[in-house]
Amino acid sequence: MAGKELDKQALRKYYKGYKEIGDLLCAAIDAGWRVIEGGHGVIVHCPCGSHRRSLPSTPRAGGSAAARQYQRLLSAACPDHPIP
Repeated sequence: MAGKELDKQALRKYYKGYKEIGDLLCAAIDAGWRVIEGGHGVIVHCPCGSHRRSLPSTPRAGGSAAARQYQRLLSAACPDHPIP
């Protein structure tokens, strides 16, 4: 069951130990994506509304490797709306 929509401040708190992922998801919000609290992570909805991707709250890798992994997942979710 989906929860509430997260803003940038809530995302930074949610991914407190993972600055790069917080930065990536904040950039996604700036690009029009919506980030919603999920069960064990977040659900990211693209701006067109027809694509979404679940992202775990704890990535397998840390730092920039995790941010690159999440970037690839989001790019595959909706290639029409890339995240800078």
